Amino acid sequence: MAKAKTKEEKICKYCQICVRACEKVTGYKLIEVVSKGEPKKFGPAANHREFCIGCGACAAVCPTEYIEIVDRDGKRYIEVFNIDFDLALCKECGKPITTTKHIEHLKKKINLPDYIFELCDECKRKFYMERIAVLGHM
Repeated sequence: MAKAKTKEEKICKYCQICVRACEKVTGYKLIEVVSKGEPKKFGPAANHREFCIGCGACAAVCPTEYIEIVDRDGKRYIEVFNIDFDLALCKECGKPITTTKHIEHLKKKINLPDYIFELCDECKRKFYMERIAVLGHM
């Protein structure tokens, strides 16, 4: 098991991997260096704050864990950007899936049945296993 990083180790190295991940997921360059002096800071790009979908791609790829996401009480909070989102809950078990904005974004990009977006991964597996079991007994 990897050792948890200390606050001092969670420093942005300006590798910009988060910028590229965000652009790949959303189609927009939503993260940029927002202060040119020292220390530099990353944040939502000018006039793009409303386009963040809270998907967490930036945090998932951050090698120093500088970008942290906290999911609590039906909300997702990205502290470094000071942005929060409503979480979508699985229609079957009630666990958080992702943000409602992320689901809206996916629905616009991908033409799939609604249940794909409304179930967590575990409930999707159960749904498909039950369908396979029924089809196997015909």
